[in-house]
Amino acid sequence: MTLFDDVIQIDELVRSKRRTISIIINKDAKITVRAPIKASMQDINAFILEKRDWINRKTTEILEKKKQLKEKFFVTGENFFYLGKPYPLKLISGFDYAFNFDGKEFSMDSKYRNSAKKLFSVWYKSQAEMFLPKRIEEIATKTGLSFNQIKINGATKRWGSCNSKKIINLTWRLILLPEFIIEYIIIHELSHTKHLNHSYKFWDLVLQHCPNYKKAEKWLNKSSDMYQI
Repeated sequence: MTLFDDVIQIDELVRSKRRTISIIINKDAKITVRAPIKASMQDINAFILEKRDWINRKTTEILEKKKQLKEKFFVTGENFFYLGKPYPLKLISGFDYAFNFDGKEFSMDSKYRNSAKKLFSVWYKSQAEMFLPKRIEEIATKTGLSFNQIKINGATKRWGSCNSKKIINLTWRLILLPEFIIEYIIIHELSHTKHLNHSYKFWDLVLQHCPNYKKAEKWLNKSSDMYQI
């Protein structure tokens, strides 16, 4: 969908029972416009034109950040994150294990280098399955917010989610992030057990249990893309 004679490319227009028009730009620089059902295309176009400079600036920032993301080559000395801290990888010929982490570094038999991403993913997932359920239980007890079930998945575009049945989904990729970010995301999803929206009541509840949530949100927007394999 192109608006303004090819000046700005809009990828999706979503109409719903909302009162205002908004623009969302995701991590892939895809642009979504959300608008009231009865909003005219003229009003939508005018709003986008008003925000044109912001849209261009934001998409440029996102695309530049994507260029700066370093591809993983799985070579000796390359760092990989675990709970927010970088640890170097060492390739060893004839190593006793295919993959190992001793708390100081990752070690891997060099003959498995072509399978390195899979080995890291399996290890990260196993750590997340041990760490996240325990952590969410601790935070739920501390905050008094309850949930019915936790599921660990491999989502790449969402850190977590919560449905009306109080089932919370968390991606195992959280295990790469700093613990204060993991705690914020868990509190965020636990707060959805009370408010399945992002209303002011929801954010008041998040603030109550995570006073520095804005710092965490800023970190996620700025730095989370660097924590990947």
